[in-house]
Amino acid sequence: MFETIHFDGCSSAELLKFLGERFRDYRIRMNKTQEEIAHQSGVSLSSIRRFESGKAGSISLASYLSLLQAIGRIKHIDNLTPELPESPYTTRQEQPRQRIRHKKV
Repeated sequence: MFETIHFDGCSSAELLKFLGERFRDYRIRMNKTQEEIAHQSGVSLSSIRRFESGKAGSISLASYLSLLQAIGRIKHIDNLTPELPESPYTTRQEQPRQRIRHKKV
């Protein structure tokens, strides 16, 4: 059974390390080398090595998306921020307010 991972309270460095380890697992299961991924993604080999080892201080979103494309996981990017259901506040039709005029006495 899979272990539930809680990301609340994790630092950016911890999240980046987790993403790098997860990426490495996918790459290895696909039987691809870091060199192949570097060639396919356009991300430098040294960046991939640092990312997978958890030693990357940061990685650009563009590089991460390129890496996801290289391992065939880009189609799952929507899971990060799924479409929200329609809000009842945006569907409610408000009647235009009419100004009340008082007669002069």
